[in-house]
Amino acid sequence: LEKMASTKLYTSICSAGPSEMLAAIALRSGQPLIEANCRIIKENVKYFEEFVREVPHLFTWHAPRAGSIALVKLLNDEPAKAFCHRTVTEAGVGLLPSEYFEFGDRYLRIGLGRRNFKECLDVLKDYVTQAKK
Repeated sequence: LEKMASTKLYTSICSAGPSEMLAAIALRSGQPLIEANCRIIKENVKYFEEFVREVPHLFTWHAPRAGSIALVKLLNDEPAKAFCHRTVTEAGVGLLPSEYFEFGDRYLRIGLGRRNFKECLDVLKDYVTQAKK
């Protein structure tokens, strides 16, 4: 997990030229792109709200008012970093512990902007419900 995080930090120091060019092209079609992403995020917020209702012993959260990133509070006694390590090694689901952005060790960062969010969430749901049994 630490190796992955350090690689991510190294490779995201600055934007690549082609990425900037693609972003400029995308901005020319701004409104449809924004609307499509907002639909994805709103749908994923609903999926995550349902998930949290199914595992209230494990997580609590507040949906973001803007943007696609949320912090989820981990309610068990396990440090967030250990929980994230377990989910990536045992279930293949990558979550980012709040320790990496100096916010203690009780939160996870999730991104709500991916089209495959529900599929990933289903894997996490299966993992945490199996772990509870």
